[in-house]
Amino acid sequence: MSSLKPDNKSSDLNQELIKCQEERQEYLDGWRRARAELLNYKKMEAERLSSFSRQANREILRDLLVVLDNLDRMEREVERRYGRDAFFEGVAKTRKEFLDVLSDWGVSRIETENQEFDPAKHEAIASIDDSGLKEGQIIEEILAGYLFNQEVLRPAKVKVAGANSKSN
Repeated sequence: MSSLKPDNKSSDLNQELIKCQEERQEYLDGWRRARAELLNYKKMEAERLSSFSRQANREILRDLLVVLDNLDRMEREVERRYGRDAFFEGVAKTRKEFLDVLSDWGVSRIETENQEFDPAKHEAIASIDDSGLKEGQIIEEILAGYLFNQEVLRPAKVKVAGANSKSN
């Protein structure tokens, strides 16, 4: 009959088993939390690096826009002085290649021709009251604006029809 009675040894083993199972669950839960924290950290770090990379690209591209502005001015001046000769064609080709490289990086020009003024994309540097256009219509682009992956890299500087303009 002694085999039917629980002895102290099996009771101790059961308690030890329960204790081991609780520890196992505690360790498993801790491992799962640590793994989740690591995955979250990796995700946050990837986002931070991506943001840093985008910002660095924006800074470089803004600097390159100065070169493009100079190429634009040079193309206009060469055409004005010498016409469309071989020198003009070389400048125009260089400018187009430069624009193609910027386009490959996600840079595109902000449209201003026949557009309404949009303060998110345009910077008004002058308001003309006698233009004959409705208020807010862009009259002239002074400096081209550009988008980088659909975000404003540099707003277009424009002249806008003012409040005293005639409405269409």
